[in-house]
Amino acid sequence: MGRDQEVLVLYNNNPYARGPEFRERETADFRRRLAAEGITELAYATFPLEGDEAAGYTYAMLLDASEDKVGWVIDEMQPIVAATMETLRRATQ
Repeated sequence: MGRDQEVLVLYNNNPYARGPEFRERETADFRRRLAAEGITELAYATFPLEGDEAAGYTYAMLLDASEDKVGWVIDEMQPIVAATMETLRRATQ
């Protein structure tokens, strides 16, 4: 990565108490959308580290994208998260 390269960082600190599979599905869906848009995921990390209390609570995803893609990221993530929230809402009715 050169000094002139722009990157975006997406972080998530909502692992869903009712099931980590929800965030895993969201991440997989977002990765499919990234690929379709031609955006490369440069790195992905979770914290706290595996073995620690609350391991993986937060993730950060580093994207090879410039600031002009911020709106696209928001526009793509909002419906992904909204779909999860709707699933959880229906499960509690």
